[in-house]
Amino acid sequence: MLFTTLEKSEWVYLNRTLGNKACWDAICDRHQNQGPIHQVAYLQEAMAAKCSRGTPLPVTAEKSCSEVDHAYDMGDISRDLMKCILLLNSLSDFPHTRAMVSWDISSSSEANPITSTDIQQYMDDEQSLWDSYMT
Repeated sequence: MLFTTLEKSEWVYLNRTLGNKACWDAICDRHQNQGPIHQVAYLQEAMAAKCSRGTPLPVTAEKSCSEVDHAYDMGDISRDLMKCILLLNSLSDFPHTRAMVSWDISSSSEANPITSTDIQQYMDDEQSLWDSYMT
């Protein structure tokens, strides 16, 4: 039953011979505490959801709430992580800059985290480059 709810690409991470509990634990280990970039992705997905006439309102609501649940299930969301998410989200019209910030976040670790101050500094540097290019 567990395997019917997973995408086939996830099956390679599970050892069926160890039993259901071991498979469940492996799934949890794989998806929880994966780092802030995954939390960012879930929360961005939740924030991007828009209600429309073509989709029942409860479906959109459930999808948004599910994305938030996934993000919180992966670990604590601090004030600074929320700032990082909002700053990253604000860069939607700057795909290259957004990709660079996303890369930095995904490369960060608990020992060497990327903070909202780091992202703001990166945005300041990018703005300086734009300003010098435009003059």
